[in-house]
Amino acid sequence: MQIHDNDSLPLSEVEQIFSGLAFGIDASMWLSGREMFFNNSDPLRARTRFALGHYFFFGDPTCSMPALGYGLDKEREWVIKQILIERQGLINEPPAVFARRWRQRAGECVPITVDSISTQQLKASIIACCAYAAMPPSAEDATKIQRLIDELRKELGRRITGPKRKKEDADGKLTVR
Repeated sequence: MQIHDNDSLPLSEVEQIFSGLAFGIDASMWLSGREMFFNNSDPLRARTRFALGHYFFFGDPTCSMPALGYGLDKEREWVIKQILIERQGLINEPPAVFARRWRQRAGECVPITVDSISTQQLKASIIACCAYAAMPPSAEDATKIQRLIDELRKELGRRITGPKRKKEDADGKLTVR
């Protein structure tokens, strides 16, 4: 992905992603944050942290990344500080050290039990796991973290839409909706 100098290009790209524009979104800043998230930009720079915060605030529908909007300031900061800064430090490690530290740091993103955390923390865990999914040390690790992300997303969906209920159709058959 490329950041555009022409203001109308990022605007139309973000409009397509969100099927319209969210109130308060800065299309260029959101695209900058998205690029920085996926390209391991230096998280210590103020502009990087601001752009990442903007990106996490609105989320990213193209990769099912939940929004950490109003009231989730602590969760956004946790993702930026604990995950992205740590992720940056892992890149220069020897392969064995990288793999061990990657597994340890990725494991810290995973809730001990999904039922014990709030929906806000669940959203932050999904984003943190996505950060690690972008740089797994092995195919096996990539598969494991992707399964975990899928389970966390399923739990988030269950919390948002509620449990599926069985319904009897006209023929008297039970169906799940």
